[in-house]
Amino acid sequence: LQPGTYTLTETYTPEGYQGLKQSVTVVIQEDGTVTINGTVVEDVLVDGDDNNQISLDVTNKAKVPLPETGGSGRIGVYLAGAIALGISGVYLFMRNHGKDVMK
Repeated sequence: LQPGTYTLTETYTPEGYQGLKQSVTVVIQEDGTVTINGTVVEDVLVDGDDNNQISLDVTNKAKVPLPETGGSGRIGVYLAGAIALGISGVYLFMRNHGKDVMK
């Protein structure tokens, strides 16, 4: 690449992934210094047969799935807990006061 300013813009985002929020600006100086979004970076120039290239990894972040709606959710767990608590309460009451009630 020749010295200058380049802009990397994502034109397509795969389904289920978040796109880049903004373009990436790459500036190549005459001395070979590379700046990406205003930060000088090291070790991005490729040597060997692929000389005169910049290697840059852009990670696609997966979208966070929304919770399902309309399902039973936690109500079953809450109901089972309430029933267990009620049975435990009746048992403890009968164990401690049952003799008096039965008379």
